[in-house]
Amino acid sequence: MIILPSVAGAILLSAFLEEGKFTDAPSFTITDVDGATFRLSECKGKIVVLEFMATWCRYCKAQVEELKKVHEQFRNPSIIIVSISIDPSDISNTLRDYRDELGATWIFAQSYEVGLNYSVKVLPTTVIIDYKGRIRFRHEGVVEASELIFEISQLLNEME
Repeated sequence: MIILPSVAGAILLSAFLEEGKFTDAPSFTITDVDGATFRLSECKGKIVVLEFMATWCRYCKAQVEELKKVHEQFRNPSIIIVSISIDPSDISNTLRDYRDELGATWIFAQSYEVGLNYSVKVLPTTVIIDYKGRIRFRHEGVVEASELIFEISQLLNEME
């Protein structure tokens, strides 16, 4: 786990979850490493897993391995995984090479701003957004695939 310094003067949104209350996920639009546009606002009715990372973060590589297990478990178009580098130096070519080297097949993009909006202070940070656009899970550090699979399965059961 890597702890990032606070950004002076930045307004950071908090995603504190109280029992039974869920925070709306901050909306964003990003362009992925392949040039496609991803809009969170278009994902209502789907479950979105966000991984905030950087290519230099060794723990983030471990998180990708866990996410590969999640991706393989579900293979469901209602579940979208997005890895977002918060390092401005992670340009598209760097991220594309990183994704391909690790054998990941989901969306990769760079956005320092989205990281700020989600109050990311630790890498990796994983956030699960439910089918109504609410933050339902947040974990700082590497989270095992089994925990993510459990959380996603709970949300899929709610959708039925």
